[in-house]
Amino acid sequence: MKRENDENFFDKLKRKISDFFYNLTQPLYAKLNARKKGTTHANTKRRNDAIFYTAFMALPFLQFIIYYVVVSSNSFLMAFQKYDNTLGQYYFVGMDNIMDQIHEFMAGGLLREATWNSIKVYLLNLLILPFEILFPFYIYKKLPMGGFFKVILFLPHILSTMVLCLLYQFFVNSVIPAVATNWGWEVPPLMYGANAFMTAWAFTAIFGFTNVLMYHGSMVSISKSVVEYARLDGCSLLQEFWFITLPNIMPTIVVYLISGISAMFSNQLNLYAYFNGDISHTSTVGYVIFARSTGTGMASYPVPAATGLLCTIVITPLVVVLRKIARKYTSVA
Repeated sequence: MKRENDENFFDKLKRKISDFFYNLTQPLYAKLNARKKGTTHANTKRRNDAIFYTAFMALPFLQFIIYYVVVSSNSFLMAFQKYDNTLGQYYFVGMDNIMDQIHEFMAGGLLREATWNSIKVYLLNLLILPFEILFPFYIYKKLPMGGFFKVILFLPHILSTMVLCLLYQFFVNSVIPAVATNWGWEVPPLMYGANAFMTAWAFTAIFGFTNVLMYHGSMVSISKSVVEYARLDGCSLLQEFWFITLPNIMPTIVVYLISGISAMFSNQLNLYAYFNGDISHTSTVGYVIFARSTGTGMASYPVPAATGLLCTIVITPLVVVLRKIARKYTSVA
């Protein structure tokens, strides 16, 4: 009987010790198991995010590699090559193409005139910059007819640029001379002769609403509370424009000015739609590069490539210096 009681005592003691360690280890096990499940879920989420990002960015990255890196590298190499029509392949000629373009520019030929035309386009665009800022401000303040003008801004985007250029060419070459004749005036077709350059530039001044839309978007993003506080403080519309609107859109203006310089020698002024590849005194550098590259097949590419490389060498330091100045005096990054 005493032996049975001893066995029951040891069994109870063993059970209590076992329960003690079970109760001690069970919370630790549950916590480790939960952490393991959380880690697995996090890993799965990161993997899904990586798959989505890779699939989303694959096409843009591939386009960047093909249409920018490969094309730019090939264009850079072409500046130092010429094409042999007999062998059907390119061969290196060193600096010959670049020196030929420098000599053409120094001799005062077409390239110098095209360079001056490109600079004039940028300067003329600067002259209409105040209008490009005041016009979206008029729409932004919802002044009379502002909604109508806002609709007008988007109308040119309904038609392609080529269609607009052809309509514009017909208007300045046929409609205006015909109307002037009825009034007893003699007006030649404006797209030819001495007026051709200014007539071509006028198209970009009339229909180039991209910058206007950009400025309007910057104005809309200005905090309304700042504007309302200024109005309560007695600020007039002119003071609001000068002290609130203009400083807030200054980074956008600076970006436009710098990007305009970087695109100075690539602006074609839509001349292909007017002259169909013919090079004249109205040509810009961008149009000369384009027109010459559409010449005699593979052999026509090296010279425009050399011209483009020279333009890059000239423009890049200027853009870098202006960007540093802009970063110093404005909030442009």
